[in-house]
Amino acid sequence: MGTELLNHLRRISQLVFKHHGEEFFRQVVTCLGEASGCDYVFVARLSEDGLSSRTVAILSHGKLVDNISYDLKYTPCDNVARDHICIHPEQVQDVYPQDDLLKEMNIQAYVGAPLYASSGAVAGLLVALNEAPLVNQDDVMTLFEVLANLVAIELERTAQTEELLDLQERDRLTGFGTKTALEKLLDEGRARSLLIASLNELTTLNSAYGFEETDRIVGVIAEHIAAKFPVDFCARIAPGRFALLLYDDEEVDRLASQMRDYFLDHEIRTEQVRVYASFSFGGAVGGSDLLRRAATALRVARDRGMHKRIDIDAGQVGAA
Repeated sequence: MGTELLNHLRRISQLVFKHHGEEFFRQVVTCLGEASGCDYVFVARLSEDGLSSRTVAILSHGKLVDNISYDLKYTPCDNVARDHICIHPEQVQDVYPQDDLLKEMNIQAYVGAPLYASSGAVAGLLVALNEAPLVNQDDVMTLFEVLANLVAIELERTAQTEELLDLQERDRLTGFGTKTALEKLLDEGRARSLLIASLNELTTLNSAYGFEETDRIVGVIAEHIAAKFPVDFCARIAPGRFALLLYDDEEVDRLASQMRDYFLDHEIRTEQVRVYASFSFGGAVGGSDLLRRAATALRVARDRGMHKRIDIDAGQVGAA
């Protein structure tokens, strides 16, 4: 096993401890793309009937792109979904002549591995595709063998989390989790940091536009947060208050600054209203009782006229 491959394997192993949820899958496809040199890498979850799948993360030529759904019939992914590791180092189009997408993407090589649920059923797919023949087949297979089990575990964990949210723990307005869902995740003890973003103009918006239109504004703000600020979990814990949970303890201060700058520069638009949103932020990093500490930091930030305040471990560390 070469030094370069070992370095890639070490980096992959660190993903388990540093990331969870959507960010985990993004990191997996990015890392696997770099390590394998393949043009496309994706993780996908199978539909209940096993006839189609939807990606949870896709890397295309080194860049993360929007997720897609696709039918499995006539594709190599169909074999993977039927519990087979599938590798074609070259001429994969000749083996699957009815797979039009392979032709459109000019794919020559394909590697796919099933992702197993704890029940033993195939729950998803880990796939790499290349526009040229695969020259490092053994190394790529080693990477897949290491990654497949880790990705499968996280895929099942996220599915369980989503199922939990759907049981009256998903906020209807935003699609985010509720405060109850957030508290359950915090009780697991794996979260390292939490940021609360509180909309400053909520009372003014309610007075000017009414409650229904303000709800629409809050819904659009949530769409921006989901699209631009990927975190491990996001909840709406009050009418104009969002909680962003991270399993990393180094990103909260930077995240607050990025969100502040983004919403100052981007107009929030509904069918009837165009407004700009500003936030106050309170965060907590490390230690326990993250929600209470972040809420306290938010209150202190507002009382002192600061846009953010971060509580690190047991001590308060503020930033104007």
